[in-house]
Amino acid sequence: MNKAEFDEVIEAILDGKYSWACVLFLYGEGHNPLQYMPYRTYHRLMKANRHQERALQESLTMPQCSTGHQNTGQKITDLKYLKTVDTSQINIRGGWKQWLSQTVSPTLKWSN
Repeated sequence: MNKAEFDEVIEAILDGKYSWACVLFLYGEGHNPLQYMPYRTYHRLMKANRHQERALQESLTMPQCSTGHQNTGQKITDLKYLKTVDTSQINIRGGWKQWLSQTVSPTLKWSN
C-alpha cells in the first residue's frame, strides 16, 4: 500500500466511514473485499463512494508514468495553418465506406 492509498484510508476513518476504510484497506493490501463482507454491503459502499472508487481503481490498474510534460492548459495558437484534406486523396479500405458513399433508395413498399 502506497502513501496515497494509506492517506485515503486515514481520511475515511476521520470522516467516520469505517466500512469504506475497510474496503480501501483491503484493496490497498491486494485483497478482494467481497471475501470479507456481504455483497449488499459492498455494493452500497461502492455506490456511496463511487468517485473515490474510480480514482482507486485507476491508481491500482494504470501504471504511473511521467512524460516530463505538464499540461499547462495552453491552447493551440496556430490553428489557422491547418488545411482540410480532400477525401479523394484518402485511400479507405474496409469499413462502411462503400455503404456511406451510396444513396439509399426505398425499395420496400408498405401495404396497408
